[in-house]
Amino acid sequence: MAEPKSIITKWMQYCMVCGKPREHVHHALYNTGKRKLADSDLLLMPLCMYHHEDSKNGVHNNNGMKAFSQALAQACWQRQYLAEKLSECDELGHQSAEDWIEESANAFKNRYGEYYL
Repeated sequence: MAEPKSIITKWMQYCMVCGKPREHVHHALYNTGKRKLADSDLLLMPLCMYHHEDSKNGVHNNNGMKAFSQALAQACWQRQYLAEKLSECDELGHQSAEDWIEESANAFKNRYGEYYL
């Protein structure tokens, strides 16, 4: 089986929280209609069973962990969006860095229907 890929981390073999070997791949955005989009955007996080679903600290049982994974997914998606946009042009043009960041946030909201940052 091929190693899953992610834009969140290149170290998919280790839990992002504790560093133990990965047992599960968490879909960082998984509500109705978002999981397929998030999977196609490689918004995946490696987690051990404990940090995925087995404990009160697991991402599926802890609102703080869920919010963190969603915010991290958005930040990584926006980073990827900006990298792709900037690779298409030689310079920033007339847009300020703040304008580029706002554009990427709006693109994320258009794709996923909400902000997490």
